[in-house]
Amino acid sequence: MQNIPAPQNVYFATLDIIKGKPLMYKKSLGFLYGQDLFQKGANYALAHLKIMLDDSLQYSLVESEMDRIGLEFSRTKLQDYSLEAYKLNTLLFPNSWKAYCNYAIALSNKKENKEASILMFQKSLALNPENADAGKRLEALLK
Repeated sequence: MQNIPAPQNVYFATLDIIKGKPLMYKKSLGFLYGQDLFQKGANYALAHLKIMLDDSLQYSLVESEMDRIGLEFSRTKLQDYSLEAYKLNTLLFPNSWKAYCNYAIALSNKKENKEASILMFQKSLALNPENADAGKRLEALLK
C-alpha cells in the first residue's frame, strides 16, 4: 500500500477488504453526468444529476471528477459541453477557487464570453488571492 500514492479513501477501502468487510462501490456522478451530457444534452444531464444527487448510497459527487469532464470535453470539438460542465461545477462547489478558474479559462476561449470570464477570474481570485495563473490571465483580459 505504500508503493503507489493513492487517495486516502482507497487505503481505507483496501483495509476494509483485508478485514473482510464488503466494499461499497459508489458510481461517479461526474462521469454519469458527462455521459448524459454527451448523449442526451445539457437539460437532461442536469435533471438526471439532480435526481441521482439524492441517492448518496449509490452515487458520489467529487469536484475533481466534474472538473475532469470539463477538461475532456475541452480537448475535443465539444466546447459547449465543456462550458456546461465547468459552469455546473461552480454551482455544485461554490467555494472552490479552482472551479471558477477553470470555468473562466473555458469562457475565455470565445471573445463573446470575455466579460463573464473576467468575472469568474475575479471570483477565483477572491477565493484564492495567491492563484498566480488566474491573476495573469485576468490581467491579459483586462488589457
